[in-house]
Amino acid sequence: MLLRRALLALFLFGAAAAPAAASAESCLTPNAEITGKLTKVAYVHPGNGYRTTLYVVELDRPTCAYAENNEDKMQRFENVRRIQLSAVDAGKIKHLVGKNVTVRGSLAESPTVYYVTPLFIDVKSVEAAKKA
Repeated sequence: MLLRRALLALFLFGAAAAPAAASAESCLTPNAEITGKLTKVAYVHPGNGYRTTLYVVELDRPTCAYAENNEDKMQRFENVRRIQLSAVDAGKIKHLVGKNVTVRGSLAESPTVYYVTPLFIDVKSVEAAKKA
């Protein structure tokens, strides 16, 4: 855990210290704020047939993201278009389906087949996106 925090601090400090011209692309970071269209996905587990509803944010455009992978190492993920919500109360967000939302939380690699996107966000907050 201490090593993970040290690596995260090194990553964040290094990203802040790097010149802006070094990369025109701005990647999502582990403590992320994402904005996009909230969608509902009907999911059937491929092995046992378990059915559930999952919530996914479709990003406005593909991006890259840094997140912990399933080996507790920081990894860069490319062409991220959709991110599944985790630890969210469906009753509190179902009225936002089909609308643009802003979600804050922690990104990580999806660990099991219960996830339908390569990354998920452990949700801290979800709200309707502010119009520009």
